[in-house]
Parts: sequence; structure tokens; C-alpha cells
Amino acid sequence: MIIGIAVLVGAVILSRKAKGQRPNEPETPGNDGE
Repeated sequence: MIIGIAVLVGAVILSRKAKGQRPNEPETPGNDGE
């Protein structure tokens, strides 16, 4: 399931970007230091 892995990686990168730009958007609470 390469596509699944790619989607997961993309989601992580997007969430990191969102956290860096808007720290006021807790989309994944409790998932700070994976």
C-alpha cells in the first residue's frame, strides 16, 4: 500500500506546515512529538 504511506507522509507534512503557520489550529491534539 504505497499510496497509503504517501498519504500519511503528506498529511504529516501538511500538519507540520499548518502548525508552523497557525499554531492556533489544534487539528491533532496529543500528537505533538510523534
